[in-house]
Amino acid sequence: MIYYSILGLAILTHLSGLLNDVFISDSALYASIAKEMVLSNNFLDLTFDGVDWLDKPHFPFWVTAVSFKVFGINTFAYKLPAILFTLLALFYTYRFTRELYNHETALLAILILATAEHLIISNNDVRAEPLLTGLIIASIYHYHRLILRYRWTSLIWASLFAALAVMTKGLFTLIPILGAVAGELMLKRQFRLILSSRWILSLILIGLFITPELFALYHQFDSHPEKIIFGRTGVSGIRFFLWDSQFGRFFNTGPITGSGDPFFFLHTLLWAFIPWSLIMYFAFFKKIIRSIRKSDHTAEFYTISGSLLALLVFSLSGFQLPHYTNIIFPLLAILTADWICRAGKGVELRFYNIAQSLTIILMVALLITIHVIFRPEGISTTAILAFVLTGIIIMLFLRYPVERKWKILYYSALVTILVNFYLNLIFYPELLKYQSGTQVARYANRDFPEMDIRTLGVLSFTIHFHADNEVRDLDIPTLQNELAIDNYLLFTSEPYLDSLQMVNIDYEIVKQFDHFHTTMVTGTFLNYKTRKESLRKHYLLKPIPHSLIE
Repeated sequence: MIYYSILGLAILTHLSGLLNDVFISDSALYASIAKEMVLSNNFLDLTFDGVDWLDKPHFPFWVTAVSFKVFGINTFAYKLPAILFTLLALFYTYRFTRELYNHETALLAILILATAEHLIISNNDVRAEPLLTGLIIASIYHYHRLILRYRWTSLIWASLFAALAVMTKGLFTLIPILGAVAGELMLKRQFRLILSSRWILSLILIGLFITPELFALYHQFDSHPEKIIFGRTGVSGIRFFLWDSQFGRFFNTGPITGSGDPFFFLHTLLWAFIPWSLIMYFAFFKKIIRSIRKSDHTAEFYTISGSLLALLVFSLSGFQLPHYTNIIFPLLAILTADWICRAGKGVELRFYNIAQSLTIILMVALLITIHVIFRPEGISTTAILAFVLTGIIIMLFLRYPVERKWKILYYSALVTILVNFYLNLIFYPELLKYQSGTQVARYANRDFPEMDIRTLGVLSFTIHFHADNEVRDLDIPTLQNELAIDNYLLFTSEPYLDSLQMVNIDYEIVKQFDHFHTTMVTGTFLNYKTRKESLRKHYLLKPIPHSLIE
């Protein structure tokens, strides 16, 4: 009863971010692209601001577009698919763990996965990773079934989920799947299965299933070599999808590059997988040592080989982001749950007790510190209800007789739930008030419902997503040309007011807005005493047409 109550709270924590605004960067950009897809009824071309967009594959945008069609173009509809694919990840993590281990380990694995910090964050700041998390573990599970018994249903499902993962992020999404399956077969020396025709058939099916993506890319890019993409013509969308998007980033030879740190994901997991990160690392290395010391053909190697290969490849990459780790969270949750269930008396249990106790103390201290320094203006009724419900579960739990190991584990989950209820229901709503693009869009929708919006020197994806009317980004020369014929609102930042005056463009200030880049929180912003120092001024203007000036 206590377990299911805590798991239910964990799922509610994920749901609690559904009504928060989309974040200013990638989330708002992807939402805007899906919005343009729906409004144009063009499901083949990816565009932003009316311009061809070549970066990510189509599947996440197709899923979001369907959600928009059903629920309307809003934040809830954008985030809902992420929640559904997270539930898919929980479902397949349970089924996979139950087959590999037992019912108790499976229940523990999904609780660990549901309360992993960055998984909860990713269902608020939604990108492609929640979809990948569900698709990859689903594919690995069905490949496991295919290894146990050659069935067409397992082959088709495994290949379909793998293909959808490729259509979500690219070919590198096959790495944890390949690592898990190949590691399981090679470490158990099942060489006959490695040479089986089922793998060739699976590759053929994956190729077949990704043809919608290839066709869409050919339609938008390859059949139009005259289009200017990345500053040049003759760009192949299919080549970008199959090579530049992934291998180009890995080798830093493509149009999108970065700078890699070989230890990036090691220290990222310390906070991304909290509250389980310390014992996860311990379990990870214990699994490696146990595998080296003895060849146990009853053990499973999916979890260690799939997560290890993914971490090694991503660590060597020149392009690294924290949310890349999410796709192996189900594998990490399974091996962590296995270790916890195995941990008996002795050094391992003492380490477990100390590590989790320190984590609990750290998270509680961090929560109190953030609240005191941040000092939100108010607490919503929803937040109060969430805290009261969590408090009731904690009070019931205190009276429930349970072994110390499990009590510490449940406290770890409950503290994470409290922290993320606070983030989703108090911290983020207060933080997101400073996304000026959202505020401008809502203001213009209400007070100027007939007027389009232009932006100048402000890259604001949130205004593109929330505005009811057309939004286009301009530079000053274009603005001067359009001013004679168009009547629209202009969204810009404080430095551009001087630029407008220098080129003799008159305007009326409609409203001023405070702005902060919400994905780059600083200590100055976090501290309520110094917050105003970190804010920038953005303005909604009404340019005066030349004809009225004359």
